[in-house]
Amino acid sequence: MASNAMQLHYMTVDTTSGSESEHDECSENEVVPSSRIQILSRGRLVLLNAAWFGMMMTFLVLAIAVVPSQIQYLVGERQKAKTLSLVAAAGSVVTLISAPIIGFFSDRCQSQFGRRRPFMVVGTFLICIFLVGVAYSAPHFAHSRRELHQNASCTSFEEDKPHCPATKSLVNEDGHGTQQDLGFFIASYLLVFFGYSLVSTTYNGLIADMTHPSVRGFSSGVMGLLMLFGNLFGAGLGAVSQSLHVPGTYAVVGVVFFSTVMLTVLTVQEVPTAKTEQPALDVRKILISYIQPLRNHDFFWVFVTRFLMQMGIASTMGFLEYWLDDVVELPDCMPPVKAVSLALLPLLIVAALSSLAGGALADKIQRKKPIVISSALVMSIAAGGLIVTQKYWLAVLISVVFGCGLGAYTAVDFALVMDVLPNERDRAKDLAIWHQALVLPQLIATPIGGVIVHKLQEARLSNGQLGCERGVGYIVLFAISAAYFLLSGAFITRIRSVR
Repeated sequence: MASNAMQLHYMTVDTTSGSESEHDECSENEVVPSSRIQILSRGRLVLLNAAWFGMMMTFLVLAIAVVPSQIQYLVGERQKAKTLSLVAAAGSVVTLISAPIIGFFSDRCQSQFGRRRPFMVVGTFLICIFLVGVAYSAPHFAHSRRELHQNASCTSFEEDKPHCPATKSLVNEDGHGTQQDLGFFIASYLLVFFGYSLVSTTYNGLIADMTHPSVRGFSSGVMGLLMLFGNLFGAGLGAVSQSLHVPGTYAVVGVVFFSTVMLTVLTVQEVPTAKTEQPALDVRKILISYIQPLRNHDFFWVFVTRFLMQMGIASTMGFLEYWLDDVVELPDCMPPVKAVSLALLPLLIVAALSSLAGGALADKIQRKKPIVISSALVMSIAAGGLIVTQKYWLAVLISVVFGCGLGAYTAVDFALVMDVLPNERDRAKDLAIWHQALVLPQLIATPIGGVIVHKLQEARLSNGQLGCERGVGYIVLFAISAAYFLLSGAFITRIRSVR
């Protein structure tokens, strides 16, 4: 899901607040040029970006907090990393195929409700429906080894780590789910991904339609702030998810997602598009149109740098809960699903503050490259620090450092791509192509990470030992992530039109 999961600080735009004379200058089926888009008031800007809160909250809960534990419950200790990587890769394939197609048809949609909002409504209902399937196909969280030791001695479990105790009997290696449960879970999860692609692709286009070039920094800042607060809420929800149980957690996710997206949909007035004769679809031209934006020099390098940044995140993001369970000494027998959520809270708070500062600095110095390069370096250092970390408090501290880099990066990320979009008419499609830089890493980096962790874990489980060399796979993942972040910062220098 993008991302993602996670931009911040300025002012956006609204075609609906334009005068009638402006609408007369452009036909109803033309995209309004960026230079003639009206600037939204601050209040309407918040409403335009409100959906980001629910979208990022949903992404965090699905990708980091709850789904990894559900998968471990279904397939057990042996197959958890491998299955998670395959599920993530399948979701990425769905987004990879659907997003450009959705963007293409959205750009050419003819509706009295506009080009974007109909897709957002359909996607929202799909997500709310199939979240029910995700919840009830795996209705319980997995028990970590620490929880299983609570009846004996959690402390002794931590102390025994260096001695490689044979605790195999305490871990459910095969899981509790049937093949039918797993199949229904994956099918529901992929349909949620498709719904998310419907919403996110057209929502990016909606914001592009309403953002004047002179205020893209402010628009990106507001967007990023709401995205980070959405992640913050998702982390808090993950921390209390065991009290709510799986169905209750997804009920909250569905209500918040529906409310925030509908708030944006109902308060933004797109210019209606009249029904006119459209040329017949040419599949060859459609395929060429996907490649064409990448021939633009600056768009290509913005795509590459974002791809590398997301490769670093995707290499480890989905496995953080497993890393905490397998390697890190958690206090008071804390469940990993709670530990990963609590560790994210300070990261996201610092990221929000950092993004505000980064966005303001970008406007003040009229430069974006130095902020991106420095934030990439900070994230690389933080990822390297996790290689040698086995204490929970130190992991939390390092996550705060990572948040400084992440926040500054998100402050200028969307503004950067808006500066280099090649074609006014194809904003949604071109943004959907750029969005693949967030999706492809889940198809590439996440499966590779799953294989690394799975193979090393399988070797130690085969020996009946859970402690020996349990951190080697994660060390490799964090080292790879650090390298990706460094490359992302280095290649940003290739962009010509943005300072």
